[in-house]
Amino acid sequence: MKENITVLLFLVSISIFGQQDIIEKISQDVCICFTENKGDDTSILEKCFTKHIDTYKTELDKLIDKNSSVPEYKQGQELGKKIFFEMQQNLVKNCDAYFNYFDNLRAQSILAMKKKYSQSKVQSINVKLSENKTIDLLWERANLYFANNDLIKAEIDYKECLTMNPNHVPSMFFLGWLYERKQNYNKALEIYQSIFDATKKQEIVLFIELVKRKSK
Repeated sequence: MKENITVLLFLVSISIFGQQDIIEKISQDVCICFTENKGDDTSILEKCFTKHIDTYKTELDKLIDKNSSVPEYKQGQELGKKIFFEMQQNLVKNCDAYFNYFDNLRAQSILAMKKKYSQSKVQSINVKLSENKTIDLLWERANLYFANNDLIKAEIDYKECLTMNPNHVPSMFFLGWLYERKQNYNKALEIYQSIFDATKKQEIVLFIELVKRKSK
């Protein structure tokens, strides 16, 4: 029995290390591809990934469990998703072109928010809040302040949202982003980590890696 467990653990470790090795190699290849193509949209990332993952088809096939009850194509899909996501983590950490692209995406999203949340809307929101203070209205006003770079007022409103509902993840996320914009990276990292711990949403890991790199 002990021998069987030892063999199983050995095989699992081989699978894990095999995946990590492939992810590292693909990350390096995709970084070069993304940089050379002056990547400025997700489609270029996906094209680079598709181009280079085929190089490792033989190695990837070895990670598919032929005896599993899960169909091989489903295992392949899940493995592909895992590799793509972990590759993005590596790119944020180690690839200048992708790091800049990912960070610029967020700057663009702030500009988009600014168009949606014009400063002129604040008065109407204030009137509504005076009649009925709800977390949705506070959240909307906080976003308006955030988009228009009034970070002090935005911070107050996000914190009040969290007083009303400590588990309001959107307020947590934007408060973390707010601290990131203020270059308070330790605080931003703490909040992003708490979101991940509470939600297990994998995309939050990308923001964690982004802040870690910015803080260096």
